[in-house]
Amino acid sequence: MKSAHRGGEDPDDEVFTQRAVELKDEANALYGAGSIKRALEVYEQALNLLPERDQTRAMIHSNRAACFSKMQCYADVVAEASRALALDGKSYKAYWHRAQAYMQL
Repeated sequence: MKSAHRGGEDPDDEVFTQRAVELKDEANALYGAGSIKRALEVYEQALNLLPERDQTRAMIHSNRAACFSKMQCYADVVAEASRALALDGKSYKAYWHRAQAYMQL
């Protein structure tokens, strides 16, 4: 429910968004360290905090596509990349991940 604060926005939205960005950064570090499954879990936590149309979601879905690619789960790569593209039709990383996955299917 929206409150009357800050032009009708819920003041908690900013807190949730900031925490989601922190989780995304944590997941990026996990991915870089090779902890792919844990990175997927942390990315999911970040997604759960963000509104449906938040642009950060596109980046997270694209990053999840990269994780699934490392795991050779190509159908999941296509699904995550497609989610990213639904939010940001200009995400070249999402297009690249999806194209690479289609070549493996």
